Amino acid sequence: MKHLIRHVLFSAISLYVLSWMFKQVAITDIRTLLLTAIVLSLFMIVVKPIFQVLLLPVNLITFGLFSWIIHIIILFMVDWLVPGFQVGEITIPALNILGISIPAILLSRFWSLLLVSLAVSFGNSLLGSLL
Repeated sequence: MKHLIRHVLFSAISLYVLSWMFKQVAITDIRTLLLTAIVLSLFMIVVKPIFQVLLLPVNLITFGLFSWIIHIIILFMVDWLVPGFQVGEITIPALNILGISIPAILLSRFWSLLLVSLAVSFGNSLLGSLL
């Protein structure tokens, strides 16, 4: 139970920071944020192991890289199930650093889901190591 509460809390913090950074990660209110964190945590604890067992041969062939596709599928299911939570196409603005220009990047929905799943995983592991 303690593990689930920590996972929900860390996911909520990570999702809040992402919604603050990217306007395309839309969370309507605090209740939606908590519901999204609960559903995401339950899916990661219950559904992810089922997908990992079912897709084990593909994951072995790709040396574990297919596990990110599982994360994207889970995040897509959470996006589909929770009203008020949506991950849209993320636009990364152009940068100019020391005379080097990097153009703006428009990520499709797939790549946006990948970026959000990476960021949530990184945020959860960072918060877990700090506490």
